[in-house]
Amino acid sequence: MVAGVGIGIWLQATPANEEAIAVADAFLLQLEQGRVEGAYALTLRERSLLGADLASFARISARQLCGRGSWQALWTHPPQSRGNRLRRWLAGREVDMPSVTVRYDGAANPCPLSIELRRDEQGAWRVFNFQSTAG
Repeated sequence: MVAGVGIGIWLQATPANEEAIAVADAFLLQLEQGRVEGAYALTLRERSLLGADLASFARISARQLCGRGSWQALWTHPPQSRGNRLRRWLAGREVDMPSVTVRYDGAANPCPLSIELRRDEQGAWRVFNFQSTAG
């Protein structure tokens, strides 16, 4: 009985997508430090919504990064339980979601940010879009 409850809890748990969050964190840090080229290297580049070249990306990122200071990743979307991942794996489908959004906020910042990531051809998470959003 205890094992069944433990398995049920494990299946319902929503693991954080650490890889996607790490890329989003690195992207945001590069922008905060004024390293536009480093941030651009973490995007899907011409396949993203962030501009087809570095100059376009610099303009878009300057407009979207509306605050500086301490940011905290609050949540990712869509939530994905281990049970959902297991069902997709058993069905022979891709286990990971094709797109993950990381939502950031910080008390010292005037606006929250959302960073959407998608996988590149090698399967690595890359930034597809980011935008400041209403609180």
